[in-house]
Amino acid sequence: MFLESAVTIENAKRPELGGAQPKNAGLAGLIQFIKRNKGTILLSTLLTFSAAAVYTLVATPIYTATSLVIVEPKYSSWSNSVVGNLNTQVVIDSGQIESQIQLIKSSPIAGPVYRGLKLEETGMFRSRPSMIARLISYLRAAPPQDVSPQVSFENINALGNMTGVRRIGQSYVIEVSFAASDPVLAARICNSITAAYIADRLKSRIEAARNGNEILSTKLSTLNEQNQQLDEAIATGDMDVERLPSADARVISAAIVPFRPSWPRRGPILAVSVFVGVALGFMIGLIRRSLEAE
Repeated sequence: MFLESAVTIENAKRPELGGAQPKNAGLAGLIQFIKRNKGTILLSTLLTFSAAAVYTLVATPIYTATSLVIVEPKYSSWSNSVVGNLNTQVVIDSGQIESQIQLIKSSPIAGPVYRGLKLEETGMFRSRPSMIARLISYLRAAPPQDVSPQVSFENINALGNMTGVRRIGQSYVIEVSFAASDPVLAARICNSITAAYIADRLKSRIEAARNGNEILSTKLSTLNEQNQQLDEAIATGDMDVERLPSADARVISAAIVPFRPSWPRRGPILAVSVFVGVALGFMIGLIRRSLEAE
């Protein structure tokens, strides 16, 4: 759009064409427009590139840690008792997978993680200053002042909202992710959330067994021991996939400490800034030529 307008304006200012449009009129007009406005285009590109570069330096790097959980279909105890030991498998539909996703993001999962890791002491839930305040403090070489932390209930809800959970394709695999400025803390929180989800599923099985609603091949004492292992994983954020129990869901891979930040992505940001700068330069040139034509 900008290029067509620039060519039209330049051709209109060239009377030697006599109203005719030669084959290379478009290219010639574009070259003339760029030559006349190269200073404006270069200046706008330099400004947007510099602003993007400053942003990548000032912006707090964010690291994302991920773990994988597979939701395993249940085997119906009622079918086994009626039909025989056929291990009748119950198929999981999309609604059930979505329910598990919402469960991972809920307060019953975030609460034990928040208390187990003592996240109120990390300062991650303090209100962060604005970008302008961080820029001013960066130039002054002074750390910005944070606001007092919020109450625990709001922090627990915020922790659940900060948790990324998505289903991978049409499989039963769920990806759990967490992003933080500290890569070690991001991995610990992600693992703790994953362990809290498995613990919640295990507690549901224990409760069902105590009420006589489910037949378990594993003794309750063993399940209680497994529950203690999960509580330790929640409190430390460190879990051994081989030792973790399976309770309607199983951990495929634990989160590891990310080495590279997921944000800001310096390359794409700088590339977009160059494109925006060039487009802005063309726009300013078009406006100026239009005013001169009038």
